[in-house]
Parts: sequence; structure tokens; C-alpha cells
Amino acid sequence: MPTMNAKEWSKRILIFLIVFSCQTCTNKKADSESKTKEAFVFFSSTEGKDRFTIELIGNKAITSSFRIRIYNPAGAKIYEYNWAAGISFIIEESRINERKMVRKKILSFYDNFFNKNNFCKISDMKITGLFQSSDSAVMKNILKDYNSQVFIMGIQDFCLSYSQKNQKVLTFKAMRKTTLKKHSLL
Repeated sequence: MPTMNAKEWSKRILIFLIVFSCQTCTNKKADSESKTKEAFVFFSSTEGKDRFTIELIGNKAITSSFRIRIYNPAGAKIYEYNWAAGISFIIEESRINERKMVRKKILSFYDNFFNKNNFCKISDMKITGLFQSSDSAVMKNILKDYNSQVFIMGIQDFCLSYSQKNQKVLTFKAMRKTTLKKHSLL
């Protein structure tokens, strides 16, 4: 039986490590459903567009999380929020029995997150609640500013808007007035 010298062993080990590394990278990519998308919209300023990003983070959609970030036109981060992807569908949990359906809903939510219908003016919305009573002064400033934009997050009735005066993104609950009128609720 022929023997290998040290140089041959080194070469074989190196080839094994390269093949093993490539295989590991390939497998990780195949299992990962992590994604990032962005949109540029007028939000905190009428002078320049803000950059919105949404990330789906995780190996499987069903156990992943979402992260939304907003950067003003100058590039400074003005908002960040993380949440479990599955929480977006907690209301529908009893109707969605199959994991494939939940995965499909999560990916659809991600794909449609920046739909143009999710952006509107504050005057199009009926405010239904604030998360903190201390935010009432900020909300009054947003309501006074005719140019205030609203981003409807698509999670129940959660919305975001930016107060120029307070230099703050506010999270609140609201519904479109057209929807309320359609159902004779306004």
C-alpha cells in the first residue's frame, strides 16, 4: 500500500475543507428565508424621501422575525421596530392550521409591506388610539401638520407617522375614513 507524504496530506485536507465549506454555505442559503427590501417615500420631510427597510430574519418564515427601520433623507435612523413574524397572524391562528398556509401568509405580508396603499395623509385616517397617553401632544402636532404622512403597517390597525415639531415617529392605531364610511361607522 503506497504512503502519502506530508504535502499530499496537506493538499487533500485543503480540498476537503474547501468542499466542506462550500457545502455548508450552500445548505445555509437553501434553508434561510432571510430577506430585505426597501422603499423610498416622503415621510419625515417634504423635501426628501425617507428610506424604509423591512427585513424577514430567520431560517424559516414561520419562526422568523420582522424588523422595520426608517432612515430620514439625511440617512439618520429615526425608527426601528422588531417583532415575531407569527404574531402578525395571531388573530387568524385558529383558521390557519397548516404551516404552509402560515408561511404563505408571512411571505405575502412581507412582499406587500410597501404597497402604495399603505401610505396616505393623516387627514385620510381616523385615530382610534395611542399606545401611551404621553403621546397625545405629539399626535396633536401631527394632526395640525397637513403634510403629515401615515404608514399603515398592516398589523391590525397599527400606523406610524412623524412629527416635524417633536422630531419623533409615533406609533398609534387608526383606520382609513373611507373604510369606516363604507361600513357606516363614521
